[in-house]
Amino acid sequence: MEDMRSLSPLACGTVGWTSSLARHVRGKGLMFCMEMVADRTTKTPLDKESIGKIFSGAYDAGVMVRISGNNLICSPPLIITEAETQNLLDGIEAGLRAATANG
Repeated sequence: MEDMRSLSPLACGTVGWTSSLARHVRGKGLMFCMEMVADRTTKTPLDKESIGKIFSGAYDAGVMVRISGNNLICSPPLIITEAETQNLLDGIEAGLRAATANG
């Protein structure tokens, strides 16, 4: 079993920063929360339809996340491996792409 503390930077350090929808990512250990916004400058919260697309896109990619308002919350098990952590991050990225896709 890998030390979850070694995976924390991978989870909190990489997720969301390539998306214009994520304004702030914060976390402790492997648990993290992403504040989702329509515009980073004005900090306008992301609408429910787009949040739903993120949830559905991540779920379709095999990842379950929680949504609370305009926050995406993730709390994986402490026994997660590095490969599983990467799959988790890939799934969240798939959700973010789904929300920004045209159509």
